[in-house]
Amino acid sequence: MKTKICAIAVLTSALLLSACGEQSSPAAAPPGTSADAPAPAAADATSEATTSMSVTDVRVADGAPGVTTCNLETVNGSPFEGGTPSASRAGPVSIVGWLIDEPARMVPTGVKLRLQSADGAQAWEQSVERWGDRPDIATAKGQEFLASGFNADLDVAALPVGEYAIYLAFATPEGERVCGFGRRLALTD
Repeated sequence: MKTKICAIAVLTSALLLSACGEQSSPAAAPPGTSADAPAPAAADATSEATTSMSVTDVRVADGAPGVTTCNLETVNGSPFEGGTPSASRAGPVSIVGWLIDEPARMVPTGVKLRLQSADGAQAWEQSVERWGDRPDIATAKGQEFLASGFNADLDVAALPVGEYAIYLAFATPEGERVCGFGRRLALTD
């Protein structure tokens, strides 16, 4: 019995090894092409610009009422204070700040970070998903606001080069509130 199993194993190995040297016949080419013609190039996934943001019809006009209990502090580590920071569309754009709904005594949920073109013709938004502790805000405003810090990473490769208004938006029983409107961000190549 042992001899038969060894013989089968040797025969199977020999068949497999002999098949390694054989070439299979080419598959039939699709109609209108030659079997010798080079295969069409696959779509280059990196050539298409992407965005993590969704187009929105919501626009905010300059001077729109909003709340002041937030701060958009940095973009890719550069402060918003003192000018319009710029960021390349080639990589992620990281926005750091904090937001509270002081009248409701809570950190809002369902917060959107929006970019609106300087002319107001186009706007994009993305949900703020990453929240963290801000002991400085809790000390200044109340312990219920400890988890008011956020960090949003934006993929903006598909957005046009230019200057944008950037702000936060969240729903309240009285309607949507915006915060940080007036901050600007310049996207470059």
